[in-house]
Amino acid sequence: MTTDGITLSAANPLDVESCGIFESPLQQYTMSFGDYVENVYFLSSIDLEGLYTYFVTTTSDEQVTISNHEHIVAEERGTGTSVQFSYQHGGSSSRIG
Repeated sequence: MTTDGITLSAANPLDVESCGIFESPLQQYTMSFGDYVENVYFLSSIDLEGLYTYFVTTTSDEQVTISNHEHIVAEERGTGTSVQFSYQHGGSSSRIG
């Protein structure tokens, strides 16, 4: 979710305000990863501070990696639908919750 509470997904792939973009597996070369991969990313030129919430809805194993300017800041693993996690971007510090 964006800082304004907009959920990015296959049903809602673009948020104009935050420049958030959902990228489905059809837009990627999933063959090179060997896994089902989805991405949500925000343009680096739009550096919106705030709380970003994320979760996974699936019936299989999952791995979520959060990167900020190519630095991994969080990783979550599990099976099935996850709880909501959050990432505070900007301000005096960035934190994972």
